[in-house]
Amino acid sequence: MALSNDLKNIVLQIQTQLKNINGGTDYNNNVPDDYIQIGYKTYEEADGYPFISIASIGTGASRQTDQVTYETPVACELFCYVQAGSQVLETVMDLLSDVEKALYADGTLGGRVWGMSLTMEAVAMGDYGVGVVTVRATMQYTKS
Repeated sequence: MALSNDLKNIVLQIQTQLKNINGGTDYNNNVPDDYIQIGYKTYEEADGYPFISIASIGTGASRQTDQVTYETPVACELFCYVQAGSQVLETVMDLLSDVEKALYADGTLGGRVWGMSLTMEAVAMGDYGVGVVTVRATMQYTKS
C-alpha cells in the first residue's frame, strides 16, 4: 500500500472516531458529523460550534526494520473550536476531554497505528475557545 493511502486512511479513521462525540452520557458535547471536517479552518470559518478541524498529517523519519518494512512516526493536528460566554476555557477543555475519549476508544485507529499519544493545549480568546490536539503514533509501512 502507498504511504499516502495509509495517511489518508488514518485521517479518515480519526474522523470516524471523533463522530462518536454524540452528547451521550460519556461525552460533554454533541458534535454534529458535518462539524468534524478534514482540512484546516479557522474558528471564524467554522460552520458552527463545537467544531473540529483535522488540519494536517505528516510523517517523521522512518526506521527500516527489514528490506521492505519501515516503522514511521505519524503526527496529525486537530483544531477544536467552541463558542461560549464566561467559561470559554472550561468549555474548550470539555471538548478536549471528549476528543481524548473518542480517540483512545481505539488507540490503534482501526489497526493502523500503535503507541498513540496525544498532546493538548487549550486557549481562550474572548467568546471563542481553541483546543489544539496533536495525535502522535507509529505506523508500519511496507514498500511494494
